[in-house]
Amino acid sequence: MYREKEVDISEKWLGTIFSLEYNTCLIGGWAVYETVIKNFQNETGHLYIGSKDIDIGFHINPDWSFKELKNSSYMKFLNFLEQKKFQWIGFRFFKGYDYETGKELTKEQITKKLPFEVINLYIDPIVDNIHPDLQKKFKINPIDEPLLSKVFEFGMSNKITLSTHTKIEVNIPKPEVLLAMKFNSVDNRTKDHKRIKDIADIFALIWYSDPELEEIKEKVGRLKDFKKIKKTITNFKDDEIIEAAKVLDYDQGFMKIIFNRFLT
Repeated sequence: MYREKEVDISEKWLGTIFSLEYNTCLIGGWAVYETVIKNFQNETGHLYIGSKDIDIGFHINPDWSFKELKNSSYMKFLNFLEQKKFQWIGFRFFKGYDYETGKELTKEQITKKLPFEVINLYIDPIVDNIHPDLQKKFKINPIDEPLLSKVFEFGMSNKITLSTHTKIEVNIPKPEVLLAMKFNSVDNRTKDHKRIKDIADIFALIWYSDPELEEIKEKVGRLKDFKKIKKTITNFKDDEIIEAAKVLDYDQGFMKIIFNRFLT
C-alpha cells in the first residue's frame, strides 16, 4: 500500500515528534499499528502495515482564555512544525522529499518533479474541541474528533513504548476508542487507498487488539450507535474487502467471517 521509503520517513518523524514534551496522543494508522502489531505478527508471521501520515490528538478547552490557548500544546506544536518548514495545506501540514535521495524538497523544487518522484509526508493535528479564537484570531480551521475527549478527559488511553523507537513512550487511545474513530472516518472516505486502509484497520482492531471480539463490540457500542456501525460494515463492498485483504496479505474469506460475526 505504501512505499517503504514513505513509511521510513514517517517513522523518523514519529520519533522526533513524540520526543517532545506535549500533552498529546497518537491516533490514526500508527496508533492502530502499535495496538495490533504484537498479536498480528504472532499469528501471521509478518508485520502489520505501517502508515504514511501521522495523526496526533490534542486537547482544547473551549473556555480557555486567549493566553491559555496560545500557550497550549496544540499551538506550540503548530509553531514547531512551522519552524521545521512544514507547509500549511488546509488543516494539514506537508513536507516533500525526493524519492531517490530522501532529501527534503522546497516548495519550488516539488513543482519541478513528477508526483512519483516525491514522497509526501502529511501531519494532521486533530483536536477534541474547537475554540472560537482558533478561527477568529489565529485563522485556523482544525479538524476535530470529539472522541478525543475520552482520552484527555476520561483517561481512556494506554501508555506504550513505540515499537519503532523503543525509548519513546506515547499515549494511544484504548482499542475501542480507536475503533470508534475508524468507524467515524471510514464513512467519510471515497473509494481510495485511505478507505481501504480504514477497512483493514477496522478488521485488525476487531480481531487483533487485546479485547476479545465480544468485549470490544460491547465497548465500542457504548461510544457509537451500533446501528450506525452495522450500516458502515454492511456498506463495505466485496471488492473493498478483497483489496484490504491484499494489503494485509490476509484471507479475504476470514475477514468477511469476522465482520459478519461482529454484526451478529
